[in-house]
Amino acid sequence: MPAEAPQISTQKAKEYVKVAPCLYRHFKTGRYYGCKKVHGRHREHSLGTADRQIAERQLLEWTQSLGKVDAEVERTTLDQLVKKFAEAGYVSTQA
Repeated sequence: MPAEAPQISTQKAKEYVKVAPCLYRHFKTGRYYGCKKVHGRHREHSLGTADRQIAERQLLEWTQSLGKVDAEVERTTLDQLVKKFAEAGYVSTQA
């Protein structure tokens, strides 16, 4: 007995067609979207085009940018973050 394809139960899943690894096309609009799992979180990004070659190039750029970390943000200390939030009015610095 041949194995059956898994049933897709959600409407949203039916709107996207997988065309390549990490690359999906919206069924109605024809626009391409990139989907990637990074650090345990699922990321989605509109590639803003209906052209597959352009979408593949933009997907490559997007996936490469996911691994980049801003050096200035990486060096931020907890004390600097607290001061920044206090200046923005989110927390009170008084104990």
